[in-house]
Amino acid sequence: MPGVWGSALSFDGSDDYLSADFVSQRITDTNGFAFGAWVYVSPSHSGTAAILAFNDANGDDRNQLVFRSSRFCYDDPQTGWRCSSSTFSTGQWYHVMVVIEEDGDGTLYVDGQAVSTFQTSVRPDPDGRFSIGQELSLIHISE
Repeated sequence: MPGVWGSALSFDGSDDYLSADFVSQRITDTNGFAFGAWVYVSPSHSGTAAILAFNDANGDDRNQLVFRSSRFCYDDPQTGWRCSSSTFSTGQWYHVMVVIEEDGDGTLYVDGQAVSTFQTSVRPDPDGRFSIGQELSLIHISE
């Protein structure tokens, strides 16, 4: 489908997703890291949608970028849900990033603005999975 620039991936929330497991293998327990995407939330979206997710080797969630109740959120087992205080409309493109520094200071950004901060020691599992669009419902991710 049309993206911000060029084309975008479109996920239907039932059986469409991409995995890039080698991404998890490149991140160690002590490094800082960042992940994000251009995201279009369909006007017919409802509920919670995991946009990008790192899972452990058993498939359990580690680090997630999520759209939930009209807010962008970061979630991990230690931090829990850290959501923007502002709500965001569906039917628009947003650039969403999670940055976690080496010292564990984390920031969730939407369109270049910090919308939530947190502290975490949770890092991706080197033997785990990195997925794009898994557990999604009517969200599009652009290159």
